[in-house]
Amino acid sequence: MFEDTIDAFREMWLIGGVLPNRIALISVLSAIEALIHLKVGKKVHGFAVRMPLSEKVSLSNALIDMYAKCGALWYARQIFDDGKWCKDVISWCSMIQGYGLHGKGA
Repeated sequence: MFEDTIDAFREMWLIGGVLPNRIALISVLSAIEALIHLKVGKKVHGFAVRMPLSEKVSLSNALIDMYAKCGALWYARQIFDDGKWCKDVISWCSMIQGYGLHGKGA
């Protein structure tokens, strides 16, 4: 099921020529974190940076959540610490949850 989501995302912009927007990126990040597919997550992150979307709060929160759930806390923290966007309660909760999931709650 989640693989189908990632395949549809690829087809959308590679075959269909439709550039994904912020909502599409957030949606595919949910599938990526469910599969713990860090390599694909990094590609989506790179795409978001190339398209000026990475400074949107909702997308930054989704990236933090994806990296944290994939076990890449260093990457999650890099996004969290980036001062180009304004953190909200979801940003903080995503980091806290990521640390807690990986035994770094203290």
